[in-house]
Amino acid sequence: DVYNNIKTASSQKKSGEDAVCKKIYIQAPTGTGKTLSTLYPTVKALGKNFIDRAFYFTAKNITRNIAEGTIDIMRGSGLNLKTITIHSKESCCKCKNYVDSDFLCIPEQCQYAHGYFDRIRVAIKDIYTSAEHFSFENIIEFAEKHKVCPFEFTLDLSLWCKIIICDYNYLFDPQVSLMRFFEMPTEKYCYLIDEAHNLVDRARDMYSSELSVFDLNIFKEKENAILKTRAPMLLKNLTEIDKLLRHDDDEKTSVTTSPDVPEKLVEMLDTFIKNAVRWLTRNNHSEAFPTVLQIFYACYSFYNIAQHYNKRYITIYSSGTSVRLYCLDPCDVIAAKLDTAVSASIFSATLTPAHYFTHILGGKENSHYISLPSPFPPENFLVCIDNNTTTKFSERATTYDKITIEIYDAISSGRAPGRYLVFAPSFDYLQELYARFYAIYAGKADIIKQYRGMTAEAQNEFLKNFDTEETDAWGNSNELTRSLVGFAVMGGIFGEGIDLKGDRLSGVIIVGVGLPGISFENDLVKDYFDTRYFNGTGFDYAYTYPGFNKVMQALGRVIRTEEDTGFALLIDERYATPKYQSMFSPEWQVKYLSPEKVSHASADGFEPDFVPDYEPDYFTSFDSHEHELKPFKTKKSKHTIKIILNDFLDTLNF
Repeated sequence: DVYNNIKTASSQKKSGEDAVCKKIYIQAPTGTGKTLSTLYPTVKALGKNFIDRAFYFTAKNITRNIAEGTIDIMRGSGLNLKTITIHSKESCCKCKNYVDSDFLCIPEQCQYAHGYFDRIRVAIKDIYTSAEHFSFENIIEFAEKHKVCPFEFTLDLSLWCKIIICDYNYLFDPQVSLMRFFEMPTEKYCYLIDEAHNLVDRARDMYSSELSVFDLNIFKEKENAILKTRAPMLLKNLTEIDKLLRHDDDEKTSVTTSPDVPEKLVEMLDTFIKNAVRWLTRNNHSEAFPTVLQIFYACYSFYNIAQHYNKRYITIYSSGTSVRLYCLDPCDVIAAKLDTAVSASIFSATLTPAHYFTHILGGKENSHYISLPSPFPPENFLVCIDNNTTTKFSERATTYDKITIEIYDAISSGRAPGRYLVFAPSFDYLQELYARFYAIYAGKADIIKQYRGMTAEAQNEFLKNFDTEETDAWGNSNELTRSLVGFAVMGGIFGEGIDLKGDRLSGVIIVGVGLPGISFENDLVKDYFDTRYFNGTGFDYAYTYPGFNKVMQALGRVIRTEEDTGFALLIDERYATPKYQSMFSPEWQVKYLSPEKVSHASADGFEPDFVPDYEPDYFTSFDSHEHELKPFKTKKSKHTIKIILNDFLDTLNF
C-alpha cells in the first residue's frame, strides 16, 4: 500500500493531475516491523524513480536508531544508497555558547564557521567515499579533520543523500525547518512519519510561541551601558515592547484570552527585528552581541508564529508578564507541510480513533486509513479490567491502598517470578503507590521506580533490571528469585519506544485512563472543539484520546514477538463504558472483574462524538465494533484479579 501510494502520487504529480500530497495513515501493532514495511517500498520507489528523495521523520533517538539499523539490513542484501542522520545543532556544535543556559550558535565567534565555504568541498569529497551511511560519529570525525561546522557539514552532505533520517522539527518547525529542501521543493519527496501519535503535541508546541518581559530584560549592567551609547534605538524598541506587555500591570494575576492576533505587538516586533538585524551584522564582536542575539531569537520566534495565526489559534494574555500565541488545532499547518511531498506515510501502533488522528494530523479528502490486525496469537495476551475501582482525581485518595494490594495480587500470580511495569498517570500518583507498595511488599519483590529528571545513564540502569542474561555487566546474577516491579509514568520514557521481548516483561498494570492533567491550555482546546463542532467533542480531543493513546502505548510493551506471552491489568471503572470499549483492539481477550457492570456498545458500534466533514478512504478497516466483547464469568462471584490471571497463566503453563 505504501508503494502503490507513492506510485500513484508520482504519476499524478507528473501529469499535473493532483498537486496535493497523497497521505496514508497506518496503524499497526508494535513489533510488526513498521519501519521495514515502510522503508522497503520507499527504497523500491526510489529505484523506479517515482520519487527523488525520502525523509524518515522520528520523535526519539531510539526510533532513529531502528531506521538506521533497518537500512543496514537492506544493505546486507545489496542495497547501494547514500543515507544520513541529522542530529541537533547543539549536539553537533564544537564550540558551544550559552546565554542564561540557552544554547546560541554564533558563527562570527566560531573557528569552524570561519572559512567554512573554502573547506567544505574538500570535506564532502573526502567523507563521501568513506561510508554508505553518514552517522553522527562519522560526521564529527571528518568535521574535525577539515575544521568545518559539523551541523552545516551535515546539511550540505544531505544534498547528496537519497534517504534523510531526522527529527520532526526539520520539517514541521517553522524556526528550524530545512529551507533548502522544503521552502520551494523542486524534487519529488516521500515522507515517512514514524510514531506519528507524538506529532500532535509536538506540532502544537512548534506553532505556539510566548513572549515575556523576562525575555527582554536580560541585559547585564555593562551591556546596557554599551547599548545606551551605541544602539539607543534598540533599547527604545525594547522599552516600548516591554511597556506594552506590562499594560495591565495592576492586575498581574488575571489571565485573559482573545481570538485575535496582537497586531500592535507584532508591528513593534517587526520594527525591532529590522533594527536588530542591522545592529547584529555590524557589531558581531561587541560584548552585548550574544544577549542581543538571544533577545532577537525570542522576538523573531514570536513574530514568525504570528504569521501563521488563523482561526485555529487563540491569544493568551498574562497581565504584566507575557503574551502567548497558542495553536489549538495544528491540522492546517501539518497538512501544509505534508503537501510539500508527493506522498506521506503517517504510521504508529496507536492511531485510534481514526477520525481524531486523520483530522488533527492533516488528513484531507484523498487521505487513506489502514488499521492492521495483530499477527500475534491473541491467546497469548490477556487484558484484565478492574471496573470496580475509580482513579478520578476527586476520589483517588480513597483507592490508593486497594490498588496497592491489587498490584501485588497481579504480580504474584503464576508459578514463577516475573518482571512487571506499573504505569501511573503522574509522578505524584506514582509516589503514592510506590511508597505504599514498598512499605508492605519490600521483602516480597524487587521494587524500582522512575523519577523526575532521570539522566540517560539512570534510564539505562532502570532498564538493565529487565535484562534476562545470566549475569549483568558486573558479573552479578540476573536470575529472578522474586518478581521485579518497576513503577513508571504513563506517556513517559518507559511508556513507549522500549523493546522488552520474551521474559524481559511479563505484564503491565495501568492505573487510570491516562488523561492529561487539567490545565488552562487543555481546557482551551476543549472549548475550541466544543464550539467548532458540538459539546462532548472537546473533552475527547483535549483529554480522552490523548490519554488513551498513552494507555495503548504502555500496553504495547508486552507483546513484541510471536512467542511473547503476558497480560495487562487496566484499573479504572471507565474502561467498562462504550466510549473506551470502542477504542479497544479487536484482538484483545478482555475479561472484567465485574462483568455485570459493563455497559456494552450497541450492535452498530459506538458512534464517535465527532466525525469530520469528509470520510477517509479506508482501504482496510478492522473496526472495534466487529469484536464482540465477552466478559469473563467464574462459577461463583469470586471475580478477583488473582483468579482471573491464574486461570490465564495456567493455560500458558506460565
